[in-house]
Amino acid sequence: MVRKTFSDVKKINSINKRIKGLTKRYPLQLGSVLRVTYQALENWGIKVTERNIGWIEQEVCNDYKKDWERAEKTTYDAIHRAVENSGLGPGNEQLNVNLAELSVEILMSMAKLKTKHDRISLCDIGAGEGATTGAILREIKTRDPKILKRLDLYFLEPSKGIIKIYDLMEAYPEVENPQYMRATDYSHLPRLMQGSFDILVSNAVFHHNTFPTYIDEVQRVLRDDGVCVVGDWYTEVWYHPEYVAYIMKEGLKVGEKELRGFLEHMGISDFEEVREFWNNCSDDVRERNEGMLRYIKHIGIEMEKLKSPESADLDSEISEDSTEVEIPSVEDIKEGKKKISKLSLLEGHETHEDRKKEFAKRGFETDPRKVKQCLACKNIEDAEIETVPPMFAVVNAFPKKSTGDTPHISSTPPRGVRVSSIPPRRGKSRHSTPPESRRLPRPPRKIRY
Repeated sequence: MVRKTFSDVKKINSINKRIKGLTKRYPLQLGSVLRVTYQALENWGIKVTERNIGWIEQEVCNDYKKDWERAEKTTYDAIHRAVENSGLGPGNEQLNVNLAELSVEILMSMAKLKTKHDRISLCDIGAGEGATTGAILREIKTRDPKILKRLDLYFLEPSKGIIKIYDLMEAYPEVENPQYMRATDYSHLPRLMQGSFDILVSNAVFHHNTFPTYIDEVQRVLRDDGVCVVGDWYTEVWYHPEYVAYIMKEGLKVGEKELRGFLEHMGISDFEEVREFWNNCSDDVRERNEGMLRYIKHIGIEMEKLKSPESADLDSEISEDSTEVEIPSVEDIKEGKKKISKLSLLEGHETHEDRKKEFAKRGFETDPRKVKQCLACKNIEDAEIETVPPMFAVVNAFPKKSTGDTPHISSTPPRGVRVSSIPPRRGKSRHSTPPESRRLPRPPRKIRY
């Protein structure tokens, strides 16, 4: 279906508010349509131009900031349970295991290329509470503990969970002076010097970006022989409003009024058109969509438990034909009888092939066979690890394409890395002492695209 598109900021804002408003009374909401990957925005009636791209980027940043500020550990635990209950395996845990194995092979190869006095710098983008780096450190300790003494670690995370990484690092005294940056990749990477890191790792983070401009900064802060190791989830379920309409009815269990409002706004005649669109796709696309649908059903139940303490005893095993969840009345909410935890669904997930194309356009090698040749790691069986088929969750190593004949190997730690305001522990600490508290830097106004 060809939809009329709008580039005017006021009109786009109106479209976004209307779509957000349809499900705002539910614990599990659609959220901002601007968070959908830029390849799909025209399907939602939004035309990206040089004049509005900066505004869209800023709106997305602000929206995610609100999510991070209100998200609690209970929300992340609910997501973890929903992934497992929906048949997607250990989810991010398995991605971390696969990412760690691949990253350590690369680190061991780098260690052999450098002299024994050279340092190796690693940055974890979206470090959370340290699960990804923790998996890497355990793998290093098992395979080559000497690397720990040569490792410079940098953690980049916008949420308060970064403080818990202190506890993680206490178990690894060999790692000297780990640094902590409480900020987002889009706000902090532009402030770092070119060629700051040997390796960047990130798990389930990059789908929070609407535009691929973050890859430009990833490429810039990596050294000439640097590698970006990415674990993420890939789906096209947010590409088309027809898919989302199916999710709203079968996953979110929204009322007829909200569903009808969505269909009318997107110019969809009836739900039969939606059902036909859902079924008329390739087997791989349908399998990923069905996996996402199962996850949304389960996360809906989990969010319902967070909303209502008395429902916490409900059995987590839910059937495919689960009934619509209870929504509290406005009066109940005003009186404080029920506290609702909110979670937005729409995000910048893209297909695995689309992600690889964006990295390739920005100076990275993405062909798995050529990647193995670039890395020159004998023990790497595959530089592209399919964690959840069909290409639903994948770990990739993307080496930066060399600009010269010889690799860049520095004997000094990277310069220009700023440390965020994390309160120091009492007594002596081997961690870097953070500066006084200050506001997080704003993202740049002009977005290169």
